[in-house]
Amino acid sequence: MATIGIDIGSSSVRLCYNDITVDPVIFESWSLPISINHNQNCITQSTGEIWAAILDLFKRVNHSNVSAISITATCSMVVVEQAEDGTLRGVSLGSEDIGGFSDTDDVLMWMDHRAAVQAKELTVLLDKSLKEAWRIGDRAVPELGLPKLKWLADKCPERELICFELHDWFTYLLLTNGDAVDVSRVVSEFSDQSYAFDCSIKGWSRSMLARYGIGSNILVGHSGINLRAGEFLPSAGTVLGNLHDNLVGSLSKQPIKVVNGCIDCYAGWFATIIAPEDLFSSRPSTANLSMVAGTSTCFLLSQYGNVHPQVPGIWGPFNQFLSLPQLGLYEFGQPATGKLFERLFLNFKALTYDANGLRLGIFEELEAKTVELERTRGTSTHQLLRYYFYYGDVFGNRSPYNDFSMGEMIIDGGNAANWTNLQHPNEMASPETRLVIHFNLILEFLSFQTKQLIDKMVASGSCITGLVVCGSQSKNTRFLQLLASVTGIDVHRIHDGYDEFRVVKGASILAALGHQLHVGDGCKAYQEVVKDTLEGYVPREVEIIKPQDHDKALLQAKFEVFLDMASQQLRYREKIDLAEQN
Repeated sequence: MATIGIDIGSSSVRLCYNDITVDPVIFESWSLPISINHNQNCITQSTGEIWAAILDLFKRVNHSNVSAISITATCSMVVVEQAEDGTLRGVSLGSEDIGGFSDTDDVLMWMDHRAAVQAKELTVLLDKSLKEAWRIGDRAVPELGLPKLKWLADKCPERELICFELHDWFTYLLLTNGDAVDVSRVVSEFSDQSYAFDCSIKGWSRSMLARYGIGSNILVGHSGINLRAGEFLPSAGTVLGNLHDNLVGSLSKQPIKVVNGCIDCYAGWFATIIAPEDLFSSRPSTANLSMVAGTSTCFLLSQYGNVHPQVPGIWGPFNQFLSLPQLGLYEFGQPATGKLFERLFLNFKALTYDANGLRLGIFEELEAKTVELERTRGTSTHQLLRYYFYYGDVFGNRSPYNDFSMGEMIIDGGNAANWTNLQHPNEMASPETRLVIHFNLILEFLSFQTKQLIDKMVASGSCITGLVVCGSQSKNTRFLQLLASVTGIDVHRIHDGYDEFRVVKGASILAALGHQLHVGDGCKAYQEVVKDTLEGYVPREVEIIKPQDHDKALLQAKFEVFLDMASQQLRYREKIDLAEQN
């Protein structure tokens, strides 16, 4: 039976039709762009635009053999209000003031930082026991759902608003098509022992929210409208009901099950499993770290067993993702990865052409320019940049400092490196050369930060023997080679033709899992789905990129400078804060 996966990313909606029960496997995928609305610190998206994209993509699929559908999405939040006709409608969030009904700016994006003050307040309010319950280190950061809830509560002390996780809202629409609903059916209630996944919004009790000043008028919605009370935090793969009649294709042979999805990075992890034992074995030799690298980068590490220690600065371990209590998941990441390149390329126009006269893409051109620079200078880029030092937390730090006051630092090493052969008569490096320099410094920074995070996990007892990279950045071979050399571990790149659609493929696998769970027991269903997926995509070539010793001492020295730049930045801010207090 075929399944449908939907992934709502930061800049596009992707849908795939996946049938691994036939030979050869059928995998078809489509994508549509979506907008991001910027207004200073307020960054929003439109549920109306996203839903229209989903319906458009859905019409392109032959539903006749589809058994299940699942949605994954970024960790953004939808805010709605009940209208007089009983329907739930989005509210305008495009500025610091909350407006009336609007589906054009009713998504608080994960990168929206308007809740920075509330994040600091929550950090102060946390006691030790709650820090352990949050499982996100010792700080709240404005990317999280809970500070955003508090921001809403501060702005609207009396107005009743309902907040959904992004994937949960569109799952709700698959079940209801937006029909009028009794609010009591969509509002979550949890015990004081419950906690939210990734410190999101769904999972906290009313009493816990109240102690943070989040009143009973700020409600948390869910898509489990057909579940019993107390089941509103279902694991990924749980069947929530059937697709609404108005959305089912006329050729469908059976009801299409709507399956609970997840935050997109977890679907990416689920789709990078190289072998079934990666999911179920507690043997250290199978510890592969998944790196879902796109606009931002999320790292996922699974451990199966009875003991999962908390690691300073690292989120997790969480055991709610799948209904396998012994499976603990660690999640940590970098908010500025693809966004660093986007900023760098903002005003860049490719001028280089390949042998066929086709203009190269930006990454391809910069790679070509890097190779040419190394050829003309007769040495590696890292040697050329040995006196350049860059720390790139442009959008703040998520891991391991959980500190969004962290920023960008650069030491320009042009004078020390004596780049006279590459300079214009005015003794300034050309714009083109500066672009190549900055591009390669970003690669170094991202590699150093990855090593910093891996070292944190290894120090806690994890044994990471491989790094499985997916997402848009996995296409950059220079970056993957640098990752291997800096971290000292093998980097795996899966060649099966689906890399750009890895996350949405994970959503379709979760849909298949829902179908299996509906007809069989838990552990067996997971094993069958993973096995079927791996076998279905044979041949599945996994390219292994080995660490190189070239420039090893230099890269280690620059990594130590990277760590020092981070610690000095923290110290400088502390010095200024103390001076202002006096």
